[in-house]
Amino acid sequence: FCGVGEFQAYGRLAHKSLLSAAEAASKPAWGAPPNRSSLGNYNSTPDETEFFTTSFSSDAGRFFLDWYSGALKLHGHRVLALARSAVGGRTKVSGKVAGIHWWYDIPSHA
Repeated sequence: FCGVGEFQAYGRLAHKSLLSAAEAASKPAWGAPPNRSSLGNYNSTPDETEFFTTSFSSDAGRFFLDWYSGALKLHGHRVLALARSAVGGRTKVSGKVAGIHWWYDIPSHA
C-alpha cells in the first residue's frame, strides 16, 4: 500500500499560481500551500498527518485541494497537447493517472 505521496506545490511558479488564485478569491491568506510538517512524508498514511485528518476539510484546505486538482488537470492538458502536436495527429494520445484509488475510501481521498 502506498503512502499519501507529496504535493508538487512548493516551487516558485506553483506558489505564484496559488497566490494569484487566492487573491482572485479575495483570500490572500490562502496563497501558500499547507505547511510541510502537517503533511507527513511520501510514505505516510492519511491518519498519520494533520492535513489529511483535519485540515483538508477546512475552507483553506478545500481551496488548496481545488486549486491543486485544477493545476494538475491543466498540466495534463498541456502535456497531452504537446504530445499530440509532436505526433502530428498520426495517432491518438491519452493520459492515465495511476494510483488515485489507494485512499479514495477515506474522507480526504488522500
